Amino acid sequence: MDNRFQSETYQLEFDPNYPSQTGARQFGHYSESFATNPQSGHQDLIYVDNYVSIDSRDRDRAAYPNSNQFRVLFEPSDSYIGASTGIRYKNIHSIELKSITVPNTNAVLDLPYLIVTIDELKGRRVMTGTNITLDNAFAKIHLLETTTAFARNTNDYGLPLEYKFKQAPLSWLNSLSISILAPDGTPFNFGTDMATGLPVNELLQTSFVFKITTLEMDTGNIPRRNI
Repeated sequence: MDNRFQSETYQLEFDPNYPSQTGARQFGHYSESFATNPQSGHQDLIYVDNYVSIDSRDRDRAAYPNSNQFRVLFEPSDSYIGASTGIRYKNIHSIELKSITVPNTNAVLDLPYLIVTIDELKGRRVMTGTNITLDNAFAKIHLLETTTAFARNTNDYGLPLEYKFKQAPLSWLNSLSISILAPDGTPFNFGTDMATGLPVNELLQTSFVFKITTLEMDTGNIPRRNI
């Protein structure tokens, strides 16, 4: 297995000032956390939608020469080279793939579908399939041609593109390690674009938009404390 895509262990991380009862459940590589306000249950928590736009052109092209597979770090160190954002998400309720665009190369439109996997979510069974590739899938993508150069996903088939942490929110998430696979489970070859220092080949890039919904305190509904 490629060491770049090993899952990480996640820790409990709730606001210590939040008046709650907390606990944890262990699930594989994850530690899921939950919080209950003893005065009002979950009424002091609100859902916040965070939209994350990811472009393969920002990846470390030396480490990931093909745009079919790369890692995005959330709030990495200043020395990190590669795709990243300045925000690390906590208390995650759900992760949803809103859109994906891929290069229209190597007869990709002749395939019945593509598979998107996220290593950090493998084993959670977003869907159940007839083979291990489908079992590990985060999303099954059907493509429409948008231009001669690119294709995008269509939601016409009503397939699930979302995972919800139903028992408890995921305490925090460091990264998304994304792969785009052919139906046989091999990374689909969009073309190599690894010449570090040279301009990015725009025709070989993939892009994604994810919606990460988090549970956050409703600061307008914090119970008063007796002093």
